[in-house]
Amino acid sequence: MGDTGAARAWDVGVGSRDVLRRSRLTAGASMKLWRQPELDAPPNAQAMTTGVLAVGTLRIAMPGSATGRLRLLVEAGYKSDGFVRGERLHAGPIVRAGVVIRRPQD
Repeated sequence: MGDTGAARAWDVGVGSRDVLRRSRLTAGASMKLWRQPELDAPPNAQAMTTGVLAVGTLRIAMPGSATGRLRLLVEAGYKSDGFVRGERLHAGPIVRAGVVIRRPQD
């Protein structure tokens, strides 16, 4: 919840890292829904807009990584206009790729 000075802004989200789990693959999903002033709204704006962010994540163990420590990470989704920390402000697709190196288990 947030106080914009006029209307009450809010966001709510849900996510899971393990929607699907296989020996070399894990899949996750997350979704966030919000209601906030428009990006270019003046202070104390009354008009609120609703937005959504939905992302799916795959972690795939790399071949030759017997312990599964080295994984390929792929994320894909979509975000509508609005502020979400760590994301761009305007609407558009989300596509990310990277490598995950897990620490050895103690």
